[in-house]
Amino acid sequence: MKMKKKKAKPGDFLSIPLPNGRYGFGKFLGSEVSFLDLVSDIEFLSVADLSGVGELFRAWVDKSALSSRSKWIVIGREELKDSEKIPNKYFMKDSISGDLRIYSEDTHDAMSWSEIPATYEECLGLEAAAVWSAEQIESRLMDYFEGRENKYVQSLALRKPG
Repeated sequence: MKMKKKKAKPGDFLSIPLPNGRYGFGKFLGSEVSFLDLVSDIEFLSVADLSGVGELFRAWVDKSALSSRSKWIVIGREELKDSEKIPNKYFMKDSISGDLRIYSEDTHDAMSWSEIPATYEECLGLEAAAVWSAEQIESRLMDYFEGRENKYVQSLALRKPG
């Protein structure tokens, strides 16, 4: 099945070709992409096949990955669920002071963000505040599905102070 490439819009499901010839999937949420816990040898799955699949992680992705020139293809669409409209919180570590902060988007204004001081414990389980390239996401998904650590995840990992 050949689909016309188009720029992703909120609610669009994405088929993501992985370096090993398989496909990962995501859902564009607006400012973030939700990457799904599903890998397939089939590029085009239905919205029904994707709709109930659990989320692996959310991340900010470089806009080029979501453009009409990207290898990532829009394969379907559904309205965002209420839970998908709530932005993730991310941790940031100051490169000089080492201070941690939690970074979050205002749920009513995508152009408004807040940063609050945080402890190591408050940052546990949060994604690092980073914009990922398409290649980094493809590598991360492939490594996850093949049971390997990912070098990009490791480089951004939260480290216990002291």
